[in-house]
Amino acid sequence: SSFTAQEELAFWLNAYNALVLLGVLSHWPIESVQDVRRFVEPSGGFTFFYGLHFRLDGGTTSLAELENDVIRAQGDARIHAAINCASRSCPSLQARPFEPETLNQQLEEVTRAFCNDTRHVRVDSEARTVQLSEIFDWFGSDFEDHAKRLGRPADVLAFVEAFAEPELEGQLGSARQEGWSREFVDYDWSLNRSR
Repeated sequence: SSFTAQEELAFWLNAYNALVLLGVLSHWPIESVQDVRRFVEPSGGFTFFYGLHFRLDGGTTSLAELENDVIRAQGDARIHAAINCASRSCPSLQARPFEPETLNQQLEEVTRAFCNDTRHVRVDSEARTVQLSEIFDWFGSDFEDHAKRLGRPADVLAFVEAFAEPELEGQLGSARQEGWSREFVDYDWSLNRSR
């Protein structure tokens, strides 16, 4: 049988989040996903995202392959607010799975929550700077393309504006138009904890 795009994307998002949890639990105790290492590793986190392979859907995949080749290939930048890498700087892990019937609404909700969380987006009016999660740097073209599809400028801040609460939306619009600097906040890879 064939699956709808919503069914497929919900499946992959849920699979990614579940495999991250499995990866952490399989290497417990750790303080960070960057603690999962092989003998030679080019950078922190490489083994966790590229080196661990999981059985999924009749084959094997790494978290990097699942994110970049499958989930990002769907062309919806909101996914970056839906997947969780078990780290403090990640978007919050949802308490319920993504469902095909409500996927668009769920993606809207998690993206609004992500964009309006001061851990991920902060405006410093005095310094004329917008501080953003490194996620917006790493996947900038995804956010730019999505903003363009929304009829906005192909700009990360325009993407965030689309999901920001009114006050933040106004601040970001002014910052973008006035050319304020953007600063990407160092990612905190320590394990996230329930709040």
